[in-house]
Amino acid sequence: MGIALAPMRRWRASRPFAGGAAHHAAKEDRNALVEELRQVYPKIERRLADLIGRVATRDATLERVNGTLPCPASTCATRP
Repeated sequence: MGIALAPMRRWRASRPFAGGAAHHAAKEDRNALVEELRQVYPKIERRLADLIGRVATRDATLERVNGTLPCPASTCATRP
């Protein structure tokens, strides 16, 4: 199949691209966003991992505390 595509690729390479400037500008913009994501993502990933870990710790604490209540937490909270 690759051999059959070779003439088509040569033909396309010899033709000017109709959306050349717009396509090039869109690719440049996309590439800039990709680079920004490469720089920002590791920091976000670390912060999110820390936040999720703290949420899990607090959930475990609440489970432990709720387990020591004389009644279910949902009904204890509504008692006067």
